[in-house]
Amino acid sequence: MPNSRLLNTEVVNWNHQSLASRLVLPVRVAYDVNINIIRSALLKVARENHDVLKKPIPLVWFQGYGEDFLNFQSLVWISKPRKQFQIKSDLYFHIDKILRQENIYIPFPQRSLNLRSGSLPLELSPKLENSLFQLSESMIALLKSQLQTKNSSGANNQVAKSQDEKYNLE
Repeated sequence: MPNSRLLNTEVVNWNHQSLASRLVLPVRVAYDVNINIIRSALLKVARENHDVLKKPIPLVWFQGYGEDFLNFQSLVWISKPRKQFQIKSDLYFHIDKILRQENIYIPFPQRSLNLRSGSLPLELSPKLENSLFQLSESMIALLKSQLQTKNSSGANNQVAKSQDEKYNLE
């Protein structure tokens, strides 16, 4: 059918026998969730909403594994297509409430950054360079003092050990 005809004339859908309309609600959850718990939660939401028809029964489809999520679709039927946006919103509010009660998280996208070169061109302010230099000097001094303390206590322990051996022999 040409687009101009769709715009200029009334189109009658002869295949649509029922007043029921289907809503599709995509839901993504974190990988660590049991998929049966998600199915139960989504079906519970559908059953508890008075605008969702009992027949055809609501369905939950596990669509598969996404990049950082498990992908589900909740399919529900309604008799008031003009209220579809309000009904869908109500369902999503209820889904959010149930998922939070069950400690089920909607994942944030995660991205990895791989650098091919060995260094990044960074420009540091002179003040920051000076602060980093002072910090590194302080760390070097601290490590040297700890090493000297350890060495001197080790030497003292060696002298004491040799004196003990001397007296034990006599």
